[in-house]
Amino acid sequence: MIKIILIILFLIVLFQDMKWRSVHWSLFPLMFCCSVFIGIQQIEIQQWGFSLLFIIFLLLSLTLYLTIRTGALVNITDGFFSWGDILFLIVIIPIFDLSSYMLVFTIGTLLTLVIHAIITQFDKKETIPYAGYMAFITSFYLIFETSIIHFKSILI
Repeated sequence: MIKIILIILFLIVLFQDMKWRSVHWSLFPLMFCCSVFIGIQQIEIQQWGFSLLFIIFLLLSLTLYLTIRTGALVNITDGFFSWGDILFLIVIIPIFDLSSYMLVFTIGTLLTLVIHAIITQFDKKETIPYAGYMAFITSFYLIFETSIIHFKSILI
């Protein structure tokens, strides 16, 4: 039941981010509570810390890269990532162990770019609704989780 609620919340995020390029703040605590409820039963809490460190490392690396590239200190929340995007990445941490989180983040980010490239052929938008697309991709993962985990175990 909690998964269904979480998927509905993710679809609301997708709708809001696509339509207004913002997500109402009240969705984040709700999604986080659902994520914790799902994850606490199956994932060791230390995995959450590693996933958080992974995201922090990536965001700091992106900040460093953009700072070196532009020659001035860059705030990545000023035109590159919104706080909603970052909060969404944090909110979904409890759902996944570290390797699954890295997989969802990587594939999700690549699919986000592909989806956005396709959609901009019909509707020109300069910004990417990253949290919305990631919410859609994470919903897809949750719906097909058993099949994905089975496929992942075959690969490893």
